[in-house]
Amino acid sequence: MKRLLSLFVSLLITMGIWAQDEMLNTPLTLEAINPGTISVDILWAGAISYRLNDEDMQACTSAPIEVSSGDKVAIYGERNYLSRINCSADCYVYGNVMSLISSTDYSNLKTLSSGNGFESLFSFNSHIKNHPTKQLVLPATELSESCYDNMFAGCTGLTKAPELPATTLADFCYNSMFSGCSNLEEAPQLPATKLSRSCYQYMFQGCKKIAEAPELPATDLSKACYYGMFSGCISLTKAPELPATKLAGHCYGAMFMNCSALTEAPALPATSLATDCYIGMFQECSSLTKAPILPAKTLLQSCYCEMFSGCSKLNSITCLATNISANVCLMDWLRGVSETGTFVKAPKVNWPTNQSGIPQGWAVEDYSSTDITTTIVKKSTTTNTAFDLMGRKLTPNKKGFKIVEGRKYVVK
Repeated sequence: MKRLLSLFVSLLITMGIWAQDEMLNTPLTLEAINPGTISVDILWAGAISYRLNDEDMQACTSAPIEVSSGDKVAIYGERNYLSRINCSADCYVYGNVMSLISSTDYSNLKTLSSGNGFESLFSFNSHIKNHPTKQLVLPATELSESCYDNMFAGCTGLTKAPELPATTLADFCYNSMFSGCSNLEEAPQLPATKLSRSCYQYMFQGCKKIAEAPELPATDLSKACYYGMFSGCISLTKAPELPATKLAGHCYGAMFMNCSALTEAPALPATSLATDCYIGMFQECSSLTKAPILPAKTLLQSCYCEMFSGCSKLNSITCLATNISANVCLMDWLRGVSETGTFVKAPKVNWPTNQSGIPQGWAVEDYSSTDITTTIVKKSTTTNTAFDLMGRKLTPNKKGFKIVEGRKYVVK
């Protein structure tokens, strides 16, 4: 039985690889579900042409392409930066998007160089849909600035995102890529460990049906890299681990703003902060009851500004800061939280009693150090139970921050 199961799994993997290879060799294609038109607006691109149902190649013009149900329009280009594809009726979209960069060598392209990209390619095209068996392929592993910026913004017909294998990112590369895709149910894996400025900014903003976030393994952050990434994802119940200990300006700003179903916040292990690093991070997360431990000693300008503002059920915070003098570092950070709660602080630190300090009506306790030391390792050697800073159990070898047998580990 086990052998049959193993063979079945191997067959599924082989079929998946075959299907992916088939789509690599298939040009970007729109297949009409209902009669209508397909138009290609060439705003800033090289020559773009199309083939209707394997007929002769034709140049794209301002005139829309008339299609009947079942018609297939394959689109080719020679360098693309800014063009838009619109449909007047529902269409499946699949194939290799790189056919817009090269009409002949698209199946081998893995790099998007400067001046090539797909910014706003399908933006607000509510008629494109996922094909039941054929995938849309974005094979680039090296990206260029703004290459996927707003590519599918407002595409409310999409339910599944294409795979995103890139490990070399660029500034604004995924900015608002799926913003407003209100029916998107599954986010793609994001394997990059080194980020670029605003690379994931607003990437899934308003994706109301995403319930699970992808893993975010990056430890090398950049300015505004995660800004607003999941804002408005009202079905998201758990945040991904955030292992980075070296932050950048605005890096986590508004990351989970308005995630009203979020009940569990990730550990935030960084002890050195950056300007605006957590600004508005959990703003209006109305189901959140407990904040992660905030271990940083010195606060910087706007670092916690509005961080938990509007978290109406929040009733537990531990903040170990000893220097809270930075400009607006705590402005409105606890505005609108629960009327009662417990605030644990570092001893001998004087806090104001208001929404920009400790909320009035909360009990205040001094933090008692457990003398936990920190070790950075590639792999934990113990099999004993591990915990995060909020006391949740983890597997010992899971990457990120954890406590095992009284020692603090950062497993990379």
